[in-house]
Amino acid sequence: MRGANRGLRQLLQLGWVESYLEPPAPVRPKRQQAVVLTANPPDLPLSPKQQEIVDVLKRRGGDLWLQELLQLCHTSSSVLKALAQKGVVVIQPREVLRTEAGLPLQLDSPKPLTAAQGKALTAIASLQGYAQVLLHGVTGSGKTEVYLQAIAPLLQQGKSALVLVPEIGLTPQLTDRFRARFGAKVRVYHSALSDGERYDTWRQMLSGTPQVVIGTRSAVFARPRLI
Repeated sequence: MRGANRGLRQLLQLGWVESYLEPPAPVRPKRQQAVVLTANPPDLPLSPKQQEIVDVLKRRGGDLWLQELLQLCHTSSSVLKALAQKGVVVIQPREVLRTEAGLPLQLDSPKPLTAAQGKALTAIASLQGYAQVLLHGVTGSGKTEVYLQAIAPLLQQGKSALVLVPEIGLTPQLTDRFRARFGAKVRVYHSALSDGERYDTWRQMLSGTPQVVIGTRSAVFARPRLI
């Protein structure tokens, strides 16, 4: 390593190389082309392939991602551009959220609580304002179910919850449990995500919609509207 540094300094002195710091590129929203069927398309003759595209869009609610539409109709972008020139469709960029996505899970329902779990849940539900609570239990005693049932009423009230884990390695297992209960309302935020994924998750948190954010300690500093 010392030899490499010495060689680099010599190259700099000779003017054969330059050394500079490049500022990091700002994270921006990710966009993807979408095809939208116009509300009142002009009555113009269409080729069979163009008509097929229109029919597919109608069956799919009036809009599709461009690449998905091309694959479904086995056609080229030139056919879509011709339709756009006729005013039948509009091709426009739309934002695509970069989110950490797990495997599809079958939604579950709240489990019956034991006497100890019920007592703990009642104590948590009776709290007013900010408070500290220690939920003590051995592994497998059902603490996560208490967390889930304590958070559910908050979501129904239009509030959100922040669930912290001590390390990233524990996030997937807990995230699966929460997604099985709350579905798409669960967000994940930690340093192992890409810059784009953290950026989009942070902006979803800004929306103010009821959600559960699971993350490591760094998620505390990304919680704009969590209650």
